[in-house]
Formats: sequence, C-alpha cells, structure tokens
Amino acid sequence: MRAMCLAAALAVAPLAQADECVVDLGRGWPVGAQNHGEAAEKLLFGGRQPVLSLTWLPVRGEERSLQLVPAESGDWTLRYSLADERVLQWTAVRNGVEQRLVLEQTPEVLEVPIPALVGQRLVDDWGRVLATVAPASRAANFHEGDLWLLQVEGMRISGLAPKCGPAERLHEQIGLLIEAVDEKASKREKRWTQIQESLDTMREELASTTGADEGVAHAND
Repeated sequence: MRAMCLAAALAVAPLAQADECVVDLGRGWPVGAQNHGEAAEKLLFGGRQPVLSLTWLPVRGEERSLQLVPAESGDWTLRYSLADERVLQWTAVRNGVEQRLVLEQTPEVLEVPIPALVGQRLVDDWGRVLATVAPASRAANFHEGDLWLLQVEGMRISGLAPKCGPAERLHEQIGLLIEAVDEKASKREKRWTQIQESLDTMREELASTTGADEGVAHAND
C-alpha cells in the first residue's frame, strides 16, 4: 500500500493559482451525489465515527477516504482507506444501464496514532477555513468531475478541490497525512511538525482577509 499512499500524496498537489480565486465548495450534498457518497463513507469509515473526514469521489477509479477518529484520552487515530473496487458501478440491463452500489467488499485500510493536539488543531483550523469559503448560505453545486466530500464536526461541505486562497493549504496537509499513515513512528514526528507549520501558515493567510468573502470569489455568487 506504500506505493498507493505515495501516489495519492502526489495527486493532492494543487494546480497553479489562477488570477481570480474561485473556491467551488458549498454546504450539504451536491445534486446526485448523496447515495454514492453515503455508500462510500459507510464502506470506508468501517463503522468509525470520524470527527474530520475527506472522502474522494472520482469520476473513474476507486473511492478513498482520510479520517480522524478522536479518543476519550490519549492519541487519536488517523485512518486512510481505499475501496477494493469502485463503489458506484453501472450494470447493463435490457433497456440500458442501472446503477448499483458495491458494498460487499473489504477496503484497504491503514491506521496510525496521531497526537490529540495535532488532531484537534486540524479539526479547528479546517473547520474555520471551510466555514469561511463555504458559509452556511452557500449550497454545494452539481459537478460532473471529481468531488471532495468533507465533514468537520458534523458540518458537511462538498465540491471541487480548492486551488487558491487559504483553503489551498489543505492539499499540503492532506499530502503530509497520507505520507504519515504509511511511515514509521520516528518519521511521523516530522510530519506532525510539518502539518502544524502548514496550519500556522493557513491560519495567517485566513487572518489576512478582512471577511469571509473578501479576496475570494465564490462560484455561486
């Protein structure tokens, strides 16, 4: 699974920043994505109740998910799971095709402990930046491309991966988390430090804006 984690970490690298920052994320489920998304999360969460999660719904290929599961005391759990086969499939029938959701499978899963302090910082800072770029009044848009499904303490935000603004830092942090989940404990300590440094930068970038919408153009405005 190491090669898969490395490829996934590289895949989250953002594209070049555009002249105008457009963040196409909104609250709730995009039209047509809820059944697929709920099925993918059910499979990939494996009965866990993450306080923070990011699930990828690609147009092609297998769904995957990154999750933070809190603990009453001590370290939290960082999970990275990949469907063995695509959850959403289309089957030929007499009059065309029909959709089916393949849940009778066992996903690949990696789990490692993550310091509770780092986990809580991720929850707090992700929640803050996502609430800024996707305020409660903004509903998730329909898209035919690859989707991000995010949950932070019950707040669901969905849409396209951000490629600019403070939320662009999420790519960097996601890559570090994916690397950490498949590394030895000694190397993971470095990742936790890098993640906190990236969170510091994201917090500073967010603070430099003077309001939820200033400096960021939203797709549905």
